[in-house]
Amino acid sequence: MLNHDSKSRSILKTLTWRIVASLDTFLIAWWITSDPWAGASIAGIEIVTKIGLYYLHERAWSHATVGALSHEKVEDETLSDFVHHHQPHFKHRK
Repeated sequence: MLNHDSKSRSILKTLTWRIVASLDTFLIAWWITSDPWAGASIAGIEIVTKIGLYYLHERAWSHATVGALSHEKVEDETLSDFVHHHQPHFKHRK
């Protein structure tokens, strides 16, 4: 069983990320144009387009199996088990 985020968690992550990312866009656009209104306009447009794109991206990744661990594997595997099973194995020469 894979650890998938719920849709509401994906929406919350989308919104909090948009606040951070849009503030970044606003500041960069303001810095480049020297006009806070231009920065706000660019950030405003970006909010609308990227909120949908990020949500779709997040939902796609929630169904991907690449790099995902099951709940059972995370709970059952101790740190020493993890280190033992994930360290490189070299053949010893005599």
